[in-house]
Amino acid sequence: MSQPPQTASSETSSSVLHRAQAQDPEAWRVLVELYGPIVYGWVRSAGIGQHDAADLVQEVFQAVLTSLSRFRQDRPTDRFRDWLWTITHRRACDFWRRRATQPSGAGGTQAQERLAQLEERLPNDGPPEDAGEQAHLVRQALELVRAEFAAHTWQACLQTAVEGRHPADVAADLEMTLGAVYVARCRVFKRLRQELEGLV
Repeated sequence: MSQPPQTASSETSSSVLHRAQAQDPEAWRVLVELYGPIVYGWVRSAGIGQHDAADLVQEVFQAVLTSLSRFRQDRPTDRFRDWLWTITHRRACDFWRRRATQPSGAGGTQAQERLAQLEERLPNDGPPEDAGEQAHLVRQALELVRAEFAAHTWQACLQTAVEGRHPADVAADLEMTLGAVYVARCRVFKRLRQELEGLV
């Protein structure tokens, strides 16, 4: 993945979400990089084929772009991931409704069946918790701030938080003290919390 310019995350203390709501193109690119693969996975789990799924992901992010300024987190339970899931769910339903109105040679009957099954695949009450999604977000987010940290600091966080290695082993491999590994991880995660506020 190409590295974002360091100024994208260091010129301002506002999060990616806030910058995207202010229509910052770099923040928007980061938002799509973070959540694009997740939305694609959700769309594919709705039974939508690979090529149609790519188009539908674009539709989802077009809807996000036009409504992101209205996204609010007024309650502790208001999560960006749930809001994005709702948009994806609606677009998937729209996709299968459009297919259901086509002649059966183009998938009308099958589309009706898929639409009926969609509630099981994409429940309305929110996305299922997925450890793989969380790991993807952490890994992608780490890439966002990589240029801001010394290589061993970033590696200490990556290897302990994403790869699941024991801190003592990482300390030995990186020739750091165990305390330095914990401090490195803490510093990087503090920066990630600032950058991803409101997103995860």
